[in-house]
Amino acid sequence: SHDLALSNAELQESAYAASHDLQEPVRTIIGFAQLLERRYRGQMGSEADEFIGFIVEGAQRMRRQINDLLTYARLGRDGVTFEAVDMNDVAAEVRRALHGAIEASGAQLAIEPLPVVRGNSDALVRLLQNLLGNAIKFAKPGQVPQVRVSAVRSGQWAEFQVADQGIGIAPEYHQRVFRMFERLHARGEYDGSGVGLAICRKVIELHGGRIWLDSHPGQGCTIFFLLPLA
Repeated sequence: SHDLALSNAELQESAYAASHDLQEPVRTIIGFAQLLERRYRGQMGSEADEFIGFIVEGAQRMRRQINDLLTYARLGRDGVTFEAVDMNDVAAEVRRALHGAIEASGAQLAIEPLPVVRGNSDALVRLLQNLLGNAIKFAKPGQVPQVRVSAVRSGQWAEFQVADQGIGIAPEYHQRVFRMFERLHARGEYDGSGVGLAICRKVIELHGGRIWLDSHPGQGCTIFFLLPLA
């Protein structure tokens, strides 16, 4: 309905303003906490060092959360330009962006030839970076992450698959994982803001497609999404 759309727009604008305004105080907290850490480490006792470490870590986590919320709120806010986007180029850019995580984990990425879609390049990089980042992060303990990206044409659409062999997701969470701040694990187990898959869902909605997954605990996860062909 019109009222619901208006309410959602107002909520999105509020989220954008709040997350934008929170950036500066969080930067200040991190800056001074790091200054304390550098100047006074070892001078106030081990307990004080530990407390300062907690402040730095907590503030950095808050900054990641705010940045992800800002990314979510920005999507579509100022209109979106669509053009022909080669998803092979998007995948190459994402591979470069995730170089550190790939090197650290030894992840094996198999990216099959991908089609050209009609979309927004920046948003699609964000989409694929979140999906591949998750696939690497949620590998089974002690195992090298293995991720396959592929696509098939279906009429005017391309159906993409991002398949991993990781820890998997129980069926009761298959819809919930795409909500904001939905975390299935304790923060100590896996880092993250709980916004990544909500960003993915919003990117796909901006392109008129849909996103879903197939997964079972311990059996990996395959995320499917539809994008319009160019």
